[in-house]
Amino acid sequence: MLFLKRMADLLASKLRETQIANQLQAVLDSIYDGILSVNKEGIIVSVNPKATQLLGKDQKELIGTSIFSIWPNSGVLESIRTGARYTDREEITRISMDRINHFITNINPIYSGKNKTDSNSISGAVVSFRDIAEVRQMVYKLTEAEEPSSFQQITGNSLIVKRLREQGKKISGSLSTVLITGESGTGKGLMARAIHASSPVNEGPYIVVNCGAIANTLLESELFGYEEGAFTGAKKTGKIGRFEMANNGTIFLDEIGDMPLHLQIKILHVLQQKEIQRVGGNDYIPVHVRIIAATNRDLEKLVAEKMFREDLFFRLNVIPIDIPPLRERREDIGLLMEQALQKYNRVTGKQLYGFTDKAKAVLLNHDWPGNIRELENVVEYAVTMGSDDLIGIENLPAYLSEQREEAYVIHPLKDQCAAAEKEILENCLRITGYSLKGKIKAAKLLGISESTLYRRIKSLGINAEEGKVLHRARGNYGD
Repeated sequence: MLFLKRMADLLASKLRETQIANQLQAVLDSIYDGILSVNKEGIIVSVNPKATQLLGKDQKELIGTSIFSIWPNSGVLESIRTGARYTDREEITRISMDRINHFITNINPIYSGKNKTDSNSISGAVVSFRDIAEVRQMVYKLTEAEEPSSFQQITGNSLIVKRLREQGKKISGSLSTVLITGESGTGKGLMARAIHASSPVNEGPYIVVNCGAIANTLLESELFGYEEGAFTGAKKTGKIGRFEMANNGTIFLDEIGDMPLHLQIKILHVLQQKEIQRVGGNDYIPVHVRIIAATNRDLEKLVAEKMFREDLFFRLNVIPIDIPPLRERREDIGLLMEQALQKYNRVTGKQLYGFTDKAKAVLLNHDWPGNIRELENVVEYAVTMGSDDLIGIENLPAYLSEQREEAYVIHPLKDQCAAAEKEILENCLRITGYSLKGKIKAAKLLGISESTLYRRIKSLGINAEEGKVLHRARGNYGD
């Protein structure tokens, strides 16, 4: 009986061990990270399904092979020898000309005895790893992701804005490079974000780099990252750049016209080869990034002055989008004022309902050299300073006071109609183009004959030749 009892206890113990082992294997199989273990010689003895998926090999191929066949520079043996733990160690291995395994790894030694400080009792190590693209995406969502944008957030009822929205929707299924031009404050960043949000890579990261706000000496490492010891002051672990962060998403290079020539060459290489090289590094890392660039400078003039590479200009200018200044679409000012008022009511917790007639007249007649950004700043100031239900002229910034009296001057109806007609014709021609074909299209859109259009152009003093050179360089959308 005693013998049978011992046998029963032994079977029960084995059964419990089997159950625990099965439970442990189930846990390992469900872990999102790849996990593998090695013995003291660095030979792989176990892997979980995620590891085989990330490495692109099955279990039979991996077990029994050296860890160094996967990661030639792995710190596993150092961990086994000294007991050191490695956290967030980067491993880059080229598999073929167009594929690189790029992982973030963690290495922990395995102790066979109870003493966790005795390196002689180390029997192997466990390595957990994750694809760096997944890590970047997680970091982006936690730190930089913002509310999605859309073309409907480009506010305005003018013909120009409607045309911009239509153009944006037409390229929504494309991954072509876009160059957005326009004065500072016109909304180039909003357009870029809307293009990303409607693109095939809208689930990927959207990374913004202001090329004019970062010192030239730092811009290269910011864009492309750097390896350990690349320069004095570099982090020991190195650093990934913005292009790697934007992998499988979009990078928005704002103020591209301020980029130094030596970096323009590297941007050209990214556009042509779809790969980057870190500062101080030897490996080329593939990146799949949609590039949107923007500038308030005249790139064609910079090209002529040898300040901007012509080949890069043509690579960027695949899909050109020009955003006009606010003074050229005055019919949108009132709508933008109301939108800004609602925004800063929410921010300040106030409930201002609108603008007095005098304040509205000043704002509608202002030329807005700072465009939408200036308008929002003015409304923010007015809401902050306002205490009544309506924003009055006394709530506006002081620099607008010079325009107060001028805003109340009433011009003859004939002059006002002529000024409005001139603005409408100029806006239409700017969109359709100044060529013969563009003018025919403008007449059709405006519902007038071609002879009437030519007569009004002449009588209103419109420069019918304006913009021809620009349209030839960028592509005439009226044709």
